Amino acid sequence: IENVNRETCLGDFRFFTPKAFDNIEDYCKAWSIKDIFPTNQNGVKTDRDPLFKDFEKNTLSERIKVFFSEDGLDSVFRDTYNVYDSSSYSLLARRESTSFNKNNIIPFMYRPFDKRWLYYDPNLTSRPAWKVMQHMIGTKNLSILSSRQVLSEFRHIFVCDTASNINGIDTAGKFGSGPTFPLYLYPTEDSRKQKSLFESPVWQADEANGGRVPNLNPEFVAEMAEKLGLKFETKQPPPGLPQMRQKDVEFEGGAEGIPQNSTHLAFGGTEGGDTFTPEDIFHYIYAIFHSPTYRIRYAEFLKIDFPRVPLTSDVALFRALCKLGKKLVGLHLLEAPEVSQHITRYPVAGDNRVEKGYPKYQEPIEEQAGRVQINKTQYFEGISPEVWEFHVGGYQVLDKWLKDRRGRQLSYDDLTHYQAVVVSLQRTIALTAEIDETIPEWPIC
Repeated sequence: IENVNRETCLGDFRFFTPKAFDNIEDYCKAWSIKDIFPTNQNGVKTDRDPLFKDFEKNTLSERIKVFFSEDGLDSVFRDTYNVYDSSSYSLLARRESTSFNKNNIIPFMYRPFDKRWLYYDPNLTSRPAWKVMQHMIGTKNLSILSSRQVLSEFRHIFVCDTASNINGIDTAGKFGSGPTFPLYLYPTEDSRKQKSLFESPVWQADEANGGRVPNLNPEFVAEMAEKLGLKFETKQPPPGLPQMRQKDVEFEGGAEGIPQNSTHLAFGGTEGGDTFTPEDIFHYIYAIFHSPTYRIRYAEFLKIDFPRVPLTSDVALFRALCKLGKKLVGLHLLEAPEVSQHITRYPVAGDNRVEKGYPKYQEPIEEQAGRVQINKTQYFEGISPEVWEFHVGGYQVLDKWLKDRRGRQLSYDDLTHYQAVVVSLQRTIALTAEIDETIPEWPIC
């Protein structure tokens, strides 16, 4: 086996097989996602998922009440939910030092398009990832989940607006753990103690939105602003106020080289104007990472390090990619109105139970559209092979969602949700193609 030593911007690697580093120069000019979002951390790891998470909020609440009661030490309960200490998790001691709080039951992203309920207490949860999750719980925020290393092709990008799981986009043991990169930091009691942007005058706090500040590297923002010739706007309009332009006032305490507006009424974003916002940056990054050409062109690098973001000086291209990235975010959070316009049918009545050995996919034949069977008689119809096979990270989305519900009866909300995901995936496929059509050439400039 040939030992190949390539010293690059990614570090000094030694490979035992040749690598195609043809595009290393333009890749190294781009910004790593871990440097763009300085505060980042792996997702939540409970080490006791069957105990601390559930599909149903009430079911989880009742189970955690038992856990904190005397019955929580009953041998059957302990064996069922592994209520024992391990070498890395002193569960029993943490149980004794905490108590039940209904407010600790929160929604969280368990898998792509699959939110569950989680009992989350930083003093109880094995690895709470509190540095990041304090900014994602009970706040208005967005985060990107990505991976540093992947074994499969790079598909490891997803958006989240809640707390997220360490295995949110792949299995951590396969290098696919999902670090969370939040867009904003909120001034929580703990975050103020951190050596963070709250202790410096880099960004103006957005008091109309909880005093939050962007979790963005000022050097990255300065370079983007210089290339685009735009001003960076850190604030958003309070609810009910029009998005009017007022006189720009420069923030004297801002990061050197970054023009900022101090008024929260003035921001351009995808609507035009001479400003751009944290959300624009987020949407631009999200669009770039979903470009099929990007994933192919930089495939070798994406296997061994975090993805990197190339910057453009073309304002029209920037605006267009922001718009497409925003559409993708809406689709992936299932907030886009179009996801309610189902393209599938669920025509057969029954008990809606996902049986053992299912789901099974039937490819389209003659006039019969593609079907996903959940049992012998019931199915979703109108699902193309490319939608059925669509992956986010290491998960085949439509297959994984149903497999995780084997033995369960799907509710009306479940049936509606699944069909919304189908729309989202179909539109995602179309939008990723549109992203490639929008980018005139590579490398981006």
